[in-house]
Amino acid sequence: MKKINFNDFEKYTKKDKIYLIFYLIMTVLCLAALGLNLAVVIINPADYTSIAFLCVFGILLIFCLYLLINYLLIPKTVITLNYDDETITINKRLGKAETIKLKDVTEVKTLDKKMFFNVMNLGSIYLLTNTKTYRAKYLISPKYLSLTLNIYIATAKEGDKNA
Repeated sequence: MKKINFNDFEKYTKKDKIYLIFYLIMTVLCLAALGLNLAVVIINPADYTSIAFLCVFGILLIFCLYLLINYLLIPKTVITLNYDDETITINKRLGKAETIKLKDVTEVKTLDKKMFFNVMNLGSIYLLTNTKTYRAKYLISPKYLSLTLNIYIATAKEGDKNA
């Protein structure tokens, strides 16, 4: 069983670099496929299969660049916890940071299913309130963070300031 060190809480609120590496690799692969298909189209302009692949890899490249830009726009510290005010802030570079009172949070969840389409959501943590669901993306260890925040929220709701 993995040992959980609750003193390293701040480390897990940071942005994970594995997403940057993944997006860069996908972008380079799309660029390589685009280059190869472009070379085939230049050699044989009547090759419609390569033209179709140019379109497909062009769309994939645009999607990879979108993900890469979204990752780069997220601040280095994704979540900030204010112990005195008992609030949690989801930091955003574009737009306003969202501050939530811990007493309003009913549950902190992560995605457990590791399906192909959930690759983008594996580093996300969801803060559920009665009215809205907040999402923090690209975290290092959302399961650990979820466990820690659920414990902290339970003690904050009991009114214990020394949690």
